Amino acid sequence: MGRVFITGASGYLGSNLVRAIGKEHDLLLHSRNRALNAAECITCPFDMLEKNLRGFSVDVIVHLAFNKGDSDEAREDNRKTTDIIIRLSQQLNCHIIFISSCAVYGRQTIPCKEDGSVVPLNIYGKSKLEAENMISEKMNSWSILRVFNLYGRNQPNGFFIPDIMEKMIRADDRIVIKNSLNVRDFVHVDFVCDCIRFFIREKAVGIYNIGSGVPHTLVDVANIIKRLLGAQLEIVSDGKKDLDSIADISRINKLGLVNNISLDSAIKDELCVD
Repeated sequence: MGRVFITGASGYLGSNLVRAIGKEHDLLLHSRNRALNAAECITCPFDMLEKNLRGFSVDVIVHLAFNKGDSDEAREDNRKTTDIIIRLSQQLNCHIIFISSCAVYGRQTIPCKEDGSVVPLNIYGKSKLEAENMISEKMNSWSILRVFNLYGRNQPNGFFIPDIMEKMIRADDRIVIKNSLNVRDFVHVDFVCDCIRFFIREKAVGIYNIGSGVPHTLVDVANIIKRLLGAQLEIVSDGKKDLDSIADISRINKLGLVNNISLDSAIKDELCVD
């Protein structure tokens, strides 16, 4: 296997991916925030990557790094970064795997299909879609993976499941779930890493949803966590809904990629309960 270059390697998905494929591939890592415990890690600014990687041999770039800010500055930062990664891929003559998001879909009939409409509602989703278009228009060898609601062990706060876990541990008698009737597609980080591993190996060109295909309302997920924690508090649904997001996974299923990790069992494993 050739060398794999991973941007955003110190993030949640990036660090899990490094652990998942580190023994299979020669990895070259990039992080703008901090050095990693890795044999080869580059911490230079993105605009120095072309110079720093001159002479390197890279087979695949996995582009995870992304500015999640809700501002025009963040959007421009993502545009510039994507352009640099495209030029780098062309310089190295390698395949690029771009980790996109279900945020590109916005409001549409579920399940979301890769060839359906894309009308992102926020700057993050618009930035992801712009990056997708830049890569698909300028590159010949590319994979775009639209990841749905990521979760898994040791996920930091700022995501629904760890946030709800913390609230239940701290709450006295009740917690209110906002937009509790929203339907989401929660996909485990291990399955996402398995999918990325597949695309590194096969270099399948196209856009692919990475999800479980299993719908859960937010209040349902909260009740699963409550049951597994044995918590005695009350889960209060606000009865509201603003956006549903479920993946049509038929395209990845045809590639032999099937998610076998249930939300219930994964949360049980995270909580270390029988």
